[in-house]
Amino acid sequence: MNEKFLISFQTSAYDYLSFAQEITFAIEHNVPAFEIFFDGWMPNDITETERDLLKQAAANGMKFSVHSPLRDYLTEQDIKDIMPVITFCREWKACLMTVHFDRLAPDIIPLLSSALGDVKLSIENTIPDENVVTSEHYPEYMRKNIAKYNIYATADIGHAVVNGYNPIEFVGNLLNDNIPIDCFHIHNNDGQHDLHNDITNGVIDYNKVLTFVFEHNIFAHFVTEHWGGNVKSAEYFSQILKKWENAKKG
Repeated sequence: MNEKFLISFQTSAYDYLSFAQEITFAIEHNVPAFEIFFDGWMPNDITETERDLLKQAAANGMKFSVHSPLRDYLTEQDIKDIMPVITFCREWKACLMTVHFDRLAPDIIPLLSSALGDVKLSIENTIPDENVVTSEHYPEYMRKNIAKYNIYATADIGHAVVNGYNPIEFVGNLLNDNIPIDCFHIHNNDGQHDLHNDITNGVIDYNKVLTFVFEHNIFAHFVTEHWGGNVKSAEYFSQILKKWENAKKG
């Protein structure tokens, strides 16, 4: 298992599985990381059985990340509303919490970061590619705020392509702007719609994208953000990584 490029499964509101089934699936497939997406549910919905499964996963060395609820992050009250998620992040020593950039007011960033403590605040590019407060596109928003705050990027490759970016240039520009990337959301599409297919099914050439990422030593969580085909994506990811590692050896 490569301990720097961490393939990660994610919970989903669309896979018709319980949280217990999702974390069990991740444990059974020995993935090194797992992302909990609080999409329409909250930490107080987690049962004791599911907590026991989380403890088992953590004891096996699995690392956790969290995707915050899809909502506005514009006021202090918004932060108070998601304190159960922030508390969960801290309790389970999540590596990072992802928040969508389009509904995140810049002046809320330091409050959110402070509440998270040692958990990294990772800000994701979205569809649409515009912040509701500043009207900035994601690259400009991140450039301005990296100069002020301790933040990281969650680079959603599928979103970038739908928004018209070349995915390799998108990642390269973040690096050129000294924006640390701590998480990738990897899924595929037809270039126009946010389909969240597995990474083999669409117009995005993940062999080229991931090879670029590996070559630039971007050590991150790689979250298979789709609702089926997780094993297929994980296997393809591993094939690309192994090919790159073998090429490095000469």
